[in-house]
Amino acid sequence: DSPFLAGGPRIKVYEFEQDKAQYTMVVNSESEVPMDSIIVFTKQCIDYQTGFFGETPFKRYYFLFNFSTSNSRYGALEHLNSSAYFLPPPSRQASLRNSFYTRVIAHEFFHVWNPKLIYPEELFNFNYQDSIRIKSMWFIEGVTEYYAKLTLVRSGVLPPSNMYEEMKNIALSDTREDLEYLSLRAAE
Repeated sequence: DSPFLAGGPRIKVYEFEQDKAQYTMVVNSESEVPMDSIIVFTKQCIDYQTGFFGETPFKRYYFLFNFSTSNSRYGALEHLNSSAYFLPPPSRQASLRNSFYTRVIAHEFFHVWNPKLIYPEELFNFNYQDSIRIKSMWFIEGVTEYYAKLTLVRSGVLPPSNMYEEMKNIALSDTREDLEYLSLRAAE
């Protein structure tokens, strides 16, 4: 569980300390990225989530960002003391606060605790080489997504109305495939 980001002159490193832990953001990007804004809202998320849980289970944490326009598939993955992001580069600083960047950072950082410290038995000996098929994955991801949204509101990154609107949209969405069916299908 030790991801890394390798590259040449495009790699930039940003470091900061918060709540007795060291944080490093490693960025590989084809273009300039407004990291000052990303660092500000990431610090707000860290502050809220570590306050919520009381402390961090690490001394160092790494955010590994690979920003690229050459691919059509993007995503992020949590690790024990880091999170890796493969995303398109943000184009405008003004729209970063209310973007999927804030949501995915809050989501992946919450995974430090759920399911890394609070986990079902099936995840005890986690192996990144094998795909995971467990019935409780919907719960892990659902709780993480809810608290990521709550983090953004309670940390002051987004106004409460933003979360209310997102929750309303979820409640009004098509529910033909209920969670039990989806969870069982994902576990097959």
